[in-house]
This record gives sequence, C-alpha cells and structure tokens, in this order.
Amino acid sequence: MTAPTPGGWPQLAVQQVARLTAPNWPDGPVPQQMHLDLGVDSVTELRRQHERVLALGGTLLADRERSDAGDDEPFRVYRDPDGHPFCVFVATPPDSRV
Repeated sequence: MTAPTPGGWPQLAVQQVARLTAPNWPDGPVPQQMHLDLGVDSVTELRRQHERVLALGGTLLADRERSDAGDDEPFRVYRDPDGHPFCVFVATPPDSRV
C-alpha cells in the first residue's frame, strides 16, 4: 500500500502482468497472489455491496453473513473476474471491541 492521497484517501498500487494464471483459492496448485479485505459499516451495507460485486462480475465463494458462533464479523468471500479472492466484511468499530 502506498501513502494516502493529499485528501487522506488510501491508495492501492498494483502491477500489471502480460499473462495471469488465475489462483485456485482456497486449495489448488496456483496460490492466491493477493487478498483484499474491504470493510463496510453494517449488514445492510454488506447486502448492498453484495449486489454491486455481482453486478460488476464477481462470484460469491463463501457467505458468512450469519455466524453460528455469534461473535464473528459477518463477511462474504468473492472471486473477481480474474479469479482473485477478496472479502467484504462488517467492520466492528474499534471503540466497541472489548
């Protein structure tokens, strides 16, 4: 990750390659080359972003919106159109953690 922009927004730098072999997450001969976690503020926003990810060509790999344990952050795992896995999760505000 690079330094924030002058406006304070984080930046993400990526390197383009001529040919990409899609990873086989979670198991397989080609490991993931990166993993991106994106946080949202609520389960409602998680659901909204789910629809957005699908509309942009993402594929749902795992849905953990509801945890049986009850103490995990709700999240979903997706694959982008090139095969890279990434997560969208409901971030717990730091001041609410015990």
